[in-house]
Amino acid sequence: VHCPMPDVRDRAEILEVLLSGMDLEDDVDLDLVAERCHGMTGADLRGLVYSASLAARQRASQRRE
Repeated sequence: VHCPMPDVRDRAEILEVLLSGMDLEDDVDLDLVAERCHGMTGADLRGLVYSASLAARQRASQRRE
């Protein structure tokens, strides 16, 4: 079974699904993120979202201290 790499539109849709339910800043441009993630698979994007969410939580907890 051949699964082609997601194009920019596919990556934007994948990001929307992965980020649904998460609070994002108003200036987050998912289309721009999708463009800059050329060559990434859905699993790569999932890892990116996970890493970004961990970094955001860490920054938020540091601000509270």
